[in-house]
Amino acid sequence: RVSGPGTFAAQGGVVRIYDLVGGEVRELTSHGSRVVDVVVAADGGFVATGPPDGAGRSGPLNGEEPHLLLGHRGIVHAVAIDPLGRWIAAGGADTTVRLWPIPEGRPFHTLPRAEVLARLRSLTNYRVVVDASSPDGYRLEIGPPGGWETVPVW
Repeated sequence: RVSGPGTFAAQGGVVRIYDLVGGEVRELTSHGSRVVDVVVAADGGFVATGPPDGAGRSGPLNGEEPHLLLGHRGIVHAVAIDPLGRWIAAGGADTTVRLWPIPEGRPFHTLPRAEVLARLRSLTNYRVVVDASSPDGYRLEIGPPGGWETVPVW
């Protein structure tokens, strides 16, 4: 599938970028070598890819380290970026469609541990707490979303 300005293609699992003006072709190796689908944002500077292992990737088209889009189990068949560049949608073999906001800043997996924990605290209801009985001394705790006194029951 080809989307966005210019020509971008996933052929044989490798993302190739064809510069139609300059005539250059380059591989986007930062997204791996097993890509099923690729989409480029309307402004041409951002790419999202769908892999067979469920861990999508999104990031600058210049090849910098991409953000991981985790959650699918199995092949991500299709990825899309909304026209205003706010969301990435991905549909997978696990029969789900997942939405992620366009990531900002450095990818979580490249950050120092303390910064990852700080960003998790600011973005989710997940909390990392000290747990002496855990092999690494910590455990993940899920609490109510920020600002809620109690979790609603529907």
